[in-house]
Amino acid sequence: MLHIAHKRVLSNNTRPKRMRKLILLILIFISGHLFSQELMNEIKFTQYLQKEAAKSNKKIRIIFFGKLILGSKFNNSSYIHNLKNDYPTYKSDPESLNGIVADLNSRIDSLYAPDPNYHIDTTKIVPLLKPKAILNSFASSDEGEWVHDSFTDELIILYVEDQDSGYLGYRFFSSEELKRSACSQENLHELALRNLNRMLPDYSGYILDQRNYRMYRNVGGEGGSKYLSSLILLPDFLNQEKNRLGQALVLGISGQSQLIIVGKKNRVGLFEVKRLAAAGYFLRKEDIITKNLFLWDGTQLKKYRK
Repeated sequence: MLHIAHKRVLSNNTRPKRMRKLILLILIFISGHLFSQELMNEIKFTQYLQKEAAKSNKKIRIIFFGKLILGSKFNNSSYIHNLKNDYPTYKSDPESLNGIVADLNSRIDSLYAPDPNYHIDTTKIVPLLKPKAILNSFASSDEGEWVHDSFTDELIILYVEDQDSGYLGYRFFSSEELKRSACSQENLHELALRNLNRMLPDYSGYILDQRNYRMYRNVGGEGGSKYLSSLILLPDFLNQEKNRLGQALVLGISGQSQLIIVGKKNRVGLFEVKRLAAAGYFLRKEDIITKNLFLWDGTQLKKYRK
């Protein structure tokens, strides 16, 4: 009996040792698994931060420029973000990744924070045609609504402040910013048209007459040539074109700096303009206003359905 009891004591004493060995093996396995994971290289690190920043800053466009370089764009402001100091931090301590993301988001947010003292230059307010859906895609930095008027079922008039610098060359402004100016929403449209007329006193230099259609196109980006599609908002512009052709007009509005006009009865021209509108011409995606054509019959502008 004593011999059996002694064997049981030995058996019980070995259990803690086996448990410690098992735990040690598990820890070694987990550690080995963690350390065997490869660190992101500089490209993947940059792409990861781009995705995370885009999630947190949905109204700001985050762009991958290259290894450890990101760009951000919102309204008429754009910035370059250098990640060369962030990558060594991540490389030496991969667990710091969440903190690096939070720090980048904070840096971006601070750059686009609204300036409560900013005042719009009302002499530079001009109208800009955009698809109505743009109101669902973007937000102003101060969460106020972008100042706009309805135009057609598909298009709205967004009011912008013309600027010489920035990647757009103009900036949208919010209703909150408008309240700080000397202009009210009620007289904004008339003011914007006066400013546009002053910027484009003569738009003959932007005409390119093709065999079957006329194009108004930007030839340098200076002044009012950024707003050529807004010509259709000017009194009598469309009727002048209608009288020139002697028939109803079909318009291709493929970008704010382009306007294509063809007579409704010109079948060859219509085919060419339809092809250009469907292709978005040569513009970047964010510049395309609409792939629809519009009809001006002398009284109203509406979608062309043929």
